[in-house]
Amino acid sequence: MNLSPECGQARAVVMVFLMSVHLEHLWRTRPTAEALKLLAANGGYLSSGEFLILQIAFEIWDGRGHVHLADIMTMLDPKRLRLLSSYLGALCYGGPGVEAWLAEHSVSCNENGEAMPLEESPASDSHLAWVTVADAAQQLGVARSTVLNWIDKCDLVANRVSGKWWVSVSSIRLVVANRKRGAPTRAERSAKSPAREQEKARRQGLFADHDTAEAV
Repeated sequence: MNLSPECGQARAVVMVFLMSVHLEHLWRTRPTAEALKLLAANGGYLSSGEFLILQIAFEIWDGRGHVHLADIMTMLDPKRLRLLSSYLGALCYGGPGVEAWLAEHSVSCNENGEAMPLEESPASDSHLAWVTVADAAQQLGVARSTVLNWIDKCDLVANRVSGKWWVSVSSIRLVVANRKRGAPTRAERSAKSPAREQEKARRQGLFADHDTAEAV
């Protein structure tokens, strides 16, 4: 999944990384002149770790960060390495995954398209970032099988640990918000697809023919 520079998600993701090393002043709706100068000067006055984060920000923004895997493995401290790995994991779930990741880091975009820290995280009223499938089903008011289907279709962000699924609280809140707006989940769109409906009709026809043959 590629995030367009004009996408609010891209700006917010960049802000999360820059805030982790207190460099958020280098970005507004787009990189500042100072950020561009630092990139051209191979970091300038920045430390090697700070410059690597700036490179990652530009790599996410428009692909010109020129980040090397060897640098990530040897220069990122554990906190920033976990931050990057969690973002890459969120990308597996597309837009909903990135939104959940941003919510967990309390960052969003204001009405001007500027990425800004949220005053309060959507999940701040709970000390749990992840809940079980049973708890997710209870919060959403659906069956456990529906939650598992939504995980399979990437409507919910989840991690499987020791054979057990854990569901992101932030992604649950996003699904709840989308359902209030009447937006269908990916699972619901898939279930209503023409191909699925045609296959369903074909099978019903086969069963009907079979029942008629037995009756004769």
